[in-house]
Amino acid sequence: MKKIILLCGLLAAICLPASATMQAREKLIVDGDTLRMASLPLDAYLKSRNMTPDDIPELKGKLSTGLWRGYLGTWEIAEGKLFLVRLESSAREPVDLAALFGKKHKNGKVPADWVTLDLYAQYGDQLIEDPFFYSQRWIYEKEKKVVVREGKVISMEDYDTLNGGHDPDMVRLWNGYGIDSDRVVRALEYIVMDGFQWNDRMTESMVIVVWYGIKEDFSHQVRGEAQLAVEGYEKMKKELPAASGALPIHEKSLARMKAIAEKPGYDAYVEEIGRVLQPVKVESFIFCGKPAYYTGHQVRLYFDAATKQISRVMTSRQSPGEIL
Repeated sequence: MKKIILLCGLLAAICLPASATMQAREKLIVDGDTLRMASLPLDAYLKSRNMTPDDIPELKGKLSTGLWRGYLGTWEIAEGKLFLVRLESSAREPVDLAALFGKKHKNGKVPADWVTLDLYAQYGDQLIEDPFFYSQRWIYEKEKKVVVREGKVISMEDYDTLNGGHDPDMVRLWNGYGIDSDRVVRALEYIVMDGFQWNDRMTESMVIVVWYGIKEDFSHQVRGEAQLAVEGYEKMKKELPAASGALPIHEKSLARMKAIAEKPGYDAYVEEIGRVLQPVKVESFIFCGKPAYYTGHQVRLYFDAATKQISRVMTSRQSPGEIL
């Protein structure tokens, strides 16, 4: 499988913080089924009271690498409301909910009236195990969105985590057996090769590398890799201390990318590729209601200005913008 590099600015937001160890999920019980929840409804309660898990006797000092947040909650939707029904430490020792919540605790559960969130839970067969964020972003077949306002369930919606199944015109990432990012890139390349229109600004032959990026609202943008690199460097200069030593490392690459972006005709190539790919939709995975995986696809093509021919670049050893 081709390695997909996600450039800064194209990554989708996630519901849970990153961790180097598997993190146990919150549980959500809906109609008797227990789902894996990617949201943390208890955090708002703790924050509103300026509390941490260490302020709860059963949780104090019970952090573990598999549960950095310090607790594991089980939640239930019943009677149109969200309830907390169990709270445990990393050692699975129960918290006394009556002591923690006082009169709010009734019939073994606590109405979560402090929760105003869109909750997300996953179920079905597992499609992806995230090698970076582990269980926090495992992708399953289905996702349930539960809109909660002051503890009341306003709506619930279920949908496929692969968003291309009902759109026959969408370029599919899933081939029926697994992820096929190579197929997406090939499709984008051939769409460009078929629909590209030359103009008199395209006088030099060059390799052009662009990124097709899926944004959080499921729209997309096409940007030249050299443009993105230059913008990313300028942003890094503002955010990193000058004494960090990190900037000089990138100076050589920056000079090369600037030279590419300033080549006569570079903008014309990128603009035309963007025009051709503008109506094209590419399938992505959904996590917490947003695109989460394979949201960036690299298209690398050689444009021969003399013959007006376009060809695929078969090796990544060539530098973007290199004249063949």
